[in-house]
Amino acid sequence: MTLFASIPALFQHSPELLKPLTWLDKSLTIIKVIISVCGALVILSAALMAFVRYVKWRFQAFSPLNLSKIRLDFGMSIILGLEFIVAADVIETTTAPDYYSVGILVVVVGIRTLLSLSLNKEIADARVQTQA
Repeated sequence: MTLFASIPALFQHSPELLKPLTWLDKSLTIIKVIISVCGALVILSAALMAFVRYVKWRFQAFSPLNLSKIRLDFGMSIILGLEFIVAADVIETTTAPDYYSVGILVVVVGIRTLLSLSLNKEIADARVQTQA
């Protein structure tokens, strides 16, 4: 019997050896939730700020430049919030129990990355429009 073959048997007969691992798993889950909540709060606060700025713009001065600035700031905040959420998903992959969960996370992170890239392109276009 090799050393690596005896490792599962060691954990099977000594469950107390797994306690530090469950503590680490719970800690990473808590960290993931905190980072996810931070990302959601960034997006929520940005949406509220964009709405307040839009209402002010609507009732005060109708300048297309101001609307582009609101959209630009809101888009950058969405990207920041998505980065927090992607970071939380990366942490979640460290606690994923199987390859199926990891595969789902890869797909979700891929979709969010494509969304971030398209938002970055729109922000760059909006930035060019506001500078012109």
